Amino acid sequence: MYEEHRDSLFASLNKNFSVLTPHKIKRGFDKIYGNFEVKSYLMDMIEIYKNKLVNIEDNNSLMKHVAEKLKINTSANVVIPDQLKGLVMFGEPGVGKTMFAGAFAQSCGVPFISLSGNSFKDKYVGEGRKRVKELFDFIRNEAKQSCVLFIDEIDALGARTEDKRDDGVINELLVQLDGIENKSDISIFVVAATNFKNKLDAALTRSGRFDRSVHVALPNFDERVDIIDNMLSEPEYQNFKGIDSKRIARLTHGKSGADIRNILNSAIVLAIRQKQDVTQSVVDEAIEELSLGFKTRKESEEDMRMTAYHEAGHACMSYLLNVPNKVTKVTVTPRNKALGITFITPEEEYKNETQQQMLNDIIVLFGGTCAEKHFFNKETTGASSDIRMITQTANNMVRHYGFIVHDEALKDSGINFDEMKLSDTVKTMLDMEVINIVRGQKKRCLELMIEYENFIKDVAEELFNKEVITNTEIDLIAQKHGVKSSMLNS
Repeated sequence: MYEEHRDSLFASLNKNFSVLTPHKIKRGFDKIYGNFEVKSYLMDMIEIYKNKLVNIEDNNSLMKHVAEKLKINTSANVVIPDQLKGLVMFGEPGVGKTMFAGAFAQSCGVPFISLSGNSFKDKYVGEGRKRVKELFDFIRNEAKQSCVLFIDEIDALGARTEDKRDDGVINELLVQLDGIENKSDISIFVVAATNFKNKLDAALTRSGRFDRSVHVALPNFDERVDIIDNMLSEPEYQNFKGIDSKRIARLTHGKSGADIRNILNSAIVLAIRQKQDVTQSVVDEAIEELSLGFKTRKESEEDMRMTAYHEAGHACMSYLLNVPNKVTKVTVTPRNKALGITFITPEEEYKNETQQQMLNDIIVLFGGTCAEKHFFNKETTGASSDIRMITQTANNMVRHYGFIVHDEALKDSGINFDEMKLSDTVKTMLDMEVINIVRGQKKRCLELMIEYENFIKDVAEELFNKEVITNTEIDLIAQKHGVKSSMLNS
């Protein structure tokens, strides 16, 4: 039915309008990996429909209906209860919001209409409002079947704005969600997606409209392992050999499922270019290439040695100090503007960070420039990004989290200094606290350079000779010098 009538709507919707019947939706919940809590929540919502079916002989069993939907007469309609009008999913790009919406429709056994919030935007006043009304009228009066309507980038349509041309579009959407003008047996459950939930108009998210929200978060370590294992079982990745999914999961901290699939696809392309099998080392290189760019020409021996000591400084400080984090790989292979990089990944997922951990982070960031200063009596521009992150970390400690280390007058005040109107005197005190934190951690880093000079030097020379080392080589050098990981953390 939808396929017969949608062509008339294509022109007015800029052809950003697609319809999928349940059996055409490629990914159900069984083929969406990770995000265990989101899947559980959405499946619970489907269970709500168990006793809310009409025109079906056995209206006490939603799951039976879902299983047999394709064998049921197409005149049967699922009527979504009035108290379930809409749901908004928010999260980072690539986490699977569109896939979840499609799987939701498939599990409900109803068609899935998908379009973008930008489809309703136009330079002519009243045009967007007309498109909203046309869409809902099309579903209710022509297609005459309940469905899941998915609006991607809802913030383009329903964001708080000073542009009065958008008011009519938002108001029409609100009217359609309330269903004041259109009372019928056709139930439209609207699922919206956005990367910026805080930008949505409050009228959209109040009860009776998009009153349920689901945060689709970036996957944690266990979820990334699940995503990678399931992806590797798919036919297109059957030629991968000797892949360690846990290693990839550690190296992809903060990446989405879409990012991980892109890494695996890039590894295939890289293997073809290098005329070899897709192995773990190829996947590692694909991660580097996507994060930092393509390899560039090698630097002079002097610059390369300086870079090796710089990266060894970071790696050794992390090895000595950071309990939650682990050095997985260090390289001095130039990529774009980066002459080298130290991969430091968390051993476990954590959301809270202590004051001591933040102080240790600053020491690790200082490891590069302090190694240059200690071993070469030079400081280079290669530490510019480190200095920026050091300043940001110290500022966050003082102004966002109230971590006061040195100034006794400010200690234990329990104040968020970032959200208050402050006097010039207090601002100066805060600036001095930031400076003292940075100065103190740099001093501590230089002291560690002297104390563990031989350990750092051997790591740097190993890196200079091999260009790439892993935590295994660092462990062996540490054993030689009687150094243990995280031995200084307290």
